[in-house]
Amino acid sequence: MNRHERMHAALSGQNIDRVPVSAWGHFFDRENTAEGLAESMISFQKTYDWDFMKINCRGSYHAEAWGATYHQSGKPGERPVCTSHPLHSLEDWARIKRVAPDFGSLGEQLRAVELIRKEVGEEVPILMTVFSPLMIACFLYNLRSDFQNLPETVSAIKRDLAEDPTAVHDALSAISQTFADFGRALADSGVDGIYFATNVSSDSFFSDEEYRDLSRKYDLMVLQSVDTLPFNMLHLCGDKVHLADAADYPVAAIHWDTTAEGNVSLADGKNTVTQAVAGGVNRWTFSEGTPQEIQAQVREAVRETEGERFLLAPSCAVSMTASPKENLQAFRTAVEEI
Repeated sequence: MNRHERMHAALSGQNIDRVPVSAWGHFFDRENTAEGLAESMISFQKTYDWDFMKINCRGSYHAEAWGATYHQSGKPGERPVCTSHPLHSLEDWARIKRVAPDFGSLGEQLRAVELIRKEVGEEVPILMTVFSPLMIACFLYNLRSDFQNLPETVSAIKRDLAEDPTAVHDALSAISQTFADFGRALADSGVDGIYFATNVSSDSFFSDEEYRDLSRKYDLMVLQSVDTLPFNMLHLCGDKVHLADAADYPVAAIHWDTTAEGNVSLADGKNTVTQAVAGGVNRWTFSEGTPQEIQAQVREAVRETEGERFLLAPSCAVSMTASPKENLQAFRTAVEEI
């Protein structure tokens, strides 16, 4: 099978020659321009020959569209540090208005997609990373790039929501409209789907009812803008994720960390959702484990899912500076050896 045939078979539960595989991570020193991001993604793809490319773009680009600024150290393993952000108090929500899909950092990402597609051709399925509107709102409230202050940003949003729900919802609607427009621009650019990520679909931050009120309709606004694409993937990051709430999201696959507290296994997840499931290898094994441990987790994931409706991937982004090439290569070749 070629990559597109393999992906289609995996997503639809049809017979397949082998499980599709891909990995991703940040190249912090190279992702600050369209050209640098494109070059890092292309080089990584050519090195490991992944079945699909998840563009692991600069994690702050979403917030930069509304004026957030970041200091980039230029060092490969160092995350950017926020130096200014637009949300500080309830009154600031009114400043969040709809932005053109090619404005500033958004246009930069569209340019990166264009460069990547031109270089890799049509043979490689490409996913572009987009955060959920609620997650973007957290970034606008000074969420750190390592997410360590996520509880504080969620608390700030809940406080403002209790005081003036209209202000918060109006801003979330503006963010959603912006990224719905951006999603349509991505579809025109030739991506095969978006990797729609959120760190707040979790009982650690919101109850099911709170999450449905504050996130679901805005998530769907963005996802419906790309519903003609064949390969949209939802990423539920963190622990205690609301997997069942995402069962009817218009995506082809759902990705979560099965090793995080309170999260279900791949097998139980397949019984909960109708979409394909993705994951299988703990992200920390790439940097702290051995090739043999990587291979063992791959075999277990394939056994658990029976290799059907399944995409092999790390549980989340892996460290590009701390992960030995031998571990990444073992991950890639394991699917050939099973």
